[in-house]
Amino acid sequence: PPKPPVAELSAALMARYPDPSLLAAARDGCELTRRSGRMADSVWLRTLERLAKLPVAAVEEAIAAYLDGHADGDKGEAYLLAIARRKARPQRLPTAAMARSGPGPRPASPPSAFTGYSTLGELSDADVPFGDEDLEAARAGGCR
Repeated sequence: PPKPPVAELSAALMARYPDPSLLAAARDGCELTRRSGRMADSVWLRTLERLAKLPVAAVEEAIAAYLDGHADGDKGEAYLLAIARRKARPQRLPTAAMARSGPGPRPASPPSAFTGYSTLGELSDADVPFGDEDLEAARAGGCR
C-alpha cells in the first residue's frame, strides 16, 4: 500500500501537541541552521517521529528551552532532540556518593576502616603484604 503524503503524516504527529505554534517556531529555528533557510518536509517528519517517542510534556519543555537559547541558527533538530531526551529522562535522586563528592569537608572514615596501627613505626616490614619472599613464592607457584 502506498504511504500517505508527508504533510498528512506530519499533521497527524503534530496533533499530539496542544500548541501547534510552539512546533512551528521550533521548525523555524531548525530551518535557520540550513544554508537555504528551509527544511525539507521529510526531515521535519523524521524529527516529529523521533519526538513522538517521548512524553508530550517533555517535548514541550524541550521546545521551550530550545527556543529560549538555541533557535538562533546555532543548533538544529539534533540538538532539540537531545534536549527532549534529557527532559524525558527521570530525575535521579542524589546518592550518598554524590553528596560526598562536592566541595567541603568529607565525613570521617569509620574506625573499622583502619588496620589497628596508630603510627608508622608500629608497621614493620613483616606486615607489608607483598615483600620479596612473597614475590619469590608467587613465582614458584606457591603461597607464603
